[in-house]
Parts: sequence; C-alpha cells; structure tokens
Amino acid sequence: MPGMLIPGDLERILKHQQVAAADQAAWTDQHFCRSDGVKVLTRDGLMQIPTITPRLTDQGCVFWDKGRCRIHAVSPYGCSHYDSHMGRDEGDQVTRHGLVAIRHGAEAYYATWNQLTTQAQPLAERRARYNEIHRQLESPCSSESPST
Repeated sequence: MPGMLIPGDLERILKHQQVAAADQAAWTDQHFCRSDGVKVLTRDGLMQIPTITPRLTDQGCVFWDKGRCRIHAVSPYGCSHYDSHMGRDEGDQVTRHGLVAIRHGAEAYYATWNQLTTQAQPLAERRARYNEIHRQLESPCSSESPST
C-alpha cells in the first residue's frame, strides 16, 4: 500500500519527476491526497497526526506503471521503510519514527496537506482496497469462472 510521506519526500519526488515550479501545486494535487493519519498517545493526551499519501487508483498506487514504481529511486518514507513481512513491533517503530519526522517539519508539511483537495479514505478502507487490487494484479485469471 502506498505509504505516508515525511518532510523532504515530496521535494525529492518533484525533482525526480522534473516538475516545473509553476506546475508543482497542481501536480501534487493530482498525485497525492491528505489522510487523517493516525491517533497517537502523547504525554499531553491523544493526538491526531494527519499524513500525505500517494493516491490510489483502480490499478493501485498512482505511481505504479506496468509492474514498476515510477518513483522507486525516491520513494516516500512509508514505501521505502515498510515491508509487508515486518512484525507489528517493528512496523510500529518505523511508524513512530515517521510521525516524529512529520511533527518536526510540521509547518511546511501541513501547508501542503491543507492545499490537497482529495481526502483519502480511512486507513482500514484504503488497506482493504489496496489488498483487493494487489490480489487482482497477482492473479488476473482468478476473476474468471472455472470451466465445467
């Protein structure tokens, strides 16, 4: 599933994709969406940390093209640091590190988040949709009915 961006990710992706400065806001809005993110418990109580994520299309991540990630060389934190084989503890540790990075770069990060016009589906729905797309991509013939 496309992972969250942390501060610095978007700038690297824009440079890699050679997006002109005048086109960056529109391009970013076409390729990313804002997510409510996650709730975390801090010393001050429960806190919501919104995140930016690549958009999902019917084929999966907006950057997935013909079996390859178009931005793999500069993939967002959530894509480059997560592995589907990670245990929960390891995944939680990676998430914490990313959320700390977001909080430290909050001003510019949330300025971008606020400019995005598309709200991501809730995480559980995105995860279910991504898993369904992934299953279909892995076995394209599975939707065909067996012959009798």
